[in-house]
Amino acid sequence: MGLVFLMWLSTLILQVPCHWKLERGRDDKAISRLVKTNWVRTVGWTARAVVVGWLLVNSIQ
Repeated sequence: MGLVFLMWLSTLILQVPCHWKLERGRDDKAISRLVKTNWVRTVGWTARAVVVGWLLVNSIQ
């Protein structure tokens, strides 16, 4: 659950402001920041998938 909270927080603090800037028009700085900060969510979702996979395998055994 902590990973999901981290991803939501990252979305709220890092990605949403970039999207607000992009709503007003093209902003290369906002696009660059959005791409860079999206790695937080990518790593978070990947880590969550590993945890869920590990829990699934252990529950089958």
